[in-house]
Amino acid sequence: MMYDGNPGKYSSFKSRGERSIADFLESARIDYMYEPGVLVVDRGYQRLWYPDLGLPQYDVFIEYFGIEQDPEYDARSRHKLSTYQKNHIDVIPVYLHHLKADYGGYILDELHRCVSGRMSQLERTINAYHSRCPVVSSTAPRGYSRSFSKY
Repeated sequence: MMYDGNPGKYSSFKSRGERSIADFLESARIDYMYEPGVLVVDRGYQRLWYPDLGLPQYDVFIEYFGIEQDPEYDARSRHKLSTYQKNHIDVIPVYLHHLKADYGGYILDELHRCVSGRMSQLERTINAYHSRCPVVSSTAPRGYSRSFSKY
């Protein structure tokens, strides 16, 4: 697709659904890349896949599945999402029925779920680390806190 020189803006998309999602991301001031390459392991082989949209500041991708009631397409879609999951790649699947409702809210909710899930894991890792380490000094640097419970 042609990049027109403005961050997040491309001159053409493969579907109206992709364009609608991109328009929403632009209106929400969320930077995106169109069809960024991502390396996956699929059926034992490394492959370069191109999810529809990448959200670089969140390390999350969006895949738009715009065909309904096609068993072969549905099977490929399930395989794609399963492969992303096995590769620990966060993907927000957007289906045609999402575009007929509040898809912006759906995307934001899913983005929040992905990012907050990572933050929860980071919090557990930090807390486990600090529970194993002896305290060297009784005074912590200014602004430092071991508590990360306010996420």
